[in-house]
Amino acid sequence: MKVAATLRVDPHWLYDESAPKQSALSVANPILATPAAEWPFPDIPEKDIRALPKAKLADLQETIKAAMRMMGLGIELKPSTPAAPTARRGSVVDMDATDDPFPMRIPGMPAPWNGGKTTLQMERELSQLKIRQDANVTLDEDSAYSANDHDFVRIPEMDVRLAAGKLGFENYHETQKGEIMFRRSFLESFGLPIPRMSVLYGDGPSMKPVIGDGSPMLFFEDIITDLRQIRPYIVYAINRGGEMLVKCLSRERGGQWLAKSTNREHKPFPIALEDGRDVRIVGQILWSPYDLRNGVDPRLL
Repeated sequence: MKVAATLRVDPHWLYDESAPKQSALSVANPILATPAAEWPFPDIPEKDIRALPKAKLADLQETIKAAMRMMGLGIELKPSTPAAPTARRGSVVDMDATDDPFPMRIPGMPAPWNGGKTTLQMERELSQLKIRQDANVTLDEDSAYSANDHDFVRIPEMDVRLAAGKLGFENYHETQKGEIMFRRSFLESFGLPIPRMSVLYGDGPSMKPVIGDGSPMLFFEDIITDLRQIRPYIVYAINRGGEMLVKCLSRERGGQWLAKSTNREHKPFPIALEDGRDVRIVGQILWSPYDLRNGVDPRLL
């Protein structure tokens, strides 16, 4: 029948020549008179679509109809037929045999009520630090810390607070008061030299919600002398006449540089000092605890 439709001849003539080659049957029947239309979606296997169960085909149809409405193709669509109830009210349903688009069970693992773990329990276990408990682990005197911690890096914690509020007292006495452990993979993701990183602290609410009052900040020392290197939305550490600030920088049309805060209650102010004291950009804030490597959300400024 398919070959006869393709050749546009009578199928009986093709089989045993018992009918005329061109008969009324081949002309009147559009299936026989017209070749089969090609599948219109070459990137989607036709056989896989036709093999889907009826419930999945119904869901797919509704998705296609929604897309057609959004595209405004002007094709009249029939209203959806409500699905027949799978079970009457009060009847017993086998939960294992019921179609569940959001299954609670993970294939290959026992259900929580059968001795397995919930997803929350598994997430908590994955988030915990797993330190090896090898019997032959000893102290590595060259690194000054246990071989168990080779996946971590000690970053110096400095006694420096950067102003994130009104101008006022800041501690610029750079002394190391401790060390904080960071995963090496996290530090290497910034693509910057790790020895030039340290932990400082914010002071004030002007950079909220990005940097809270007293929040730790991962600082990267990078003194900028060329103003063309300044990038918008990046949070910089600035030495403004001996006072340490943490702000974003923006250049106005007149060429004036302004220090901007992410807290709308704090207005921008000129970064240059009228008395001629030096203003230096000493580095960039990479994390606090938001990832700031690409800067802050422009809507905050």
